[in-house]
Amino acid sequence: MIDRPSHSLADIATRWGCCHSHVLSLVRSGALQAINIGMGSRARYIVSAESLDDFESARTTRPPAPKQKRRRVRREDVIEFFT
Repeated sequence: MIDRPSHSLADIATRWGCCHSHVLSLVRSGALQAINIGMGSRARYIVSAESLDDFESARTTRPPAPKQKRRRVRREDVIEFFT
């Protein structure tokens, strides 16, 4: 059997600094892929390292592009009274 790293929802909540229910809602909405390993009616989820990496890379923000100064266009046909 190949040992693949996986994470519980509590581990992910600790890693992200949020509560367990937030991670569970991400799993239930389908945004974060998880495997249900629970028996019976109670679900117990684990998340593979690949799924966690994919989710985090999709949610990673990039810094905004630097703003460029806008040049004022002077129109020749307008008389400026208040300069």
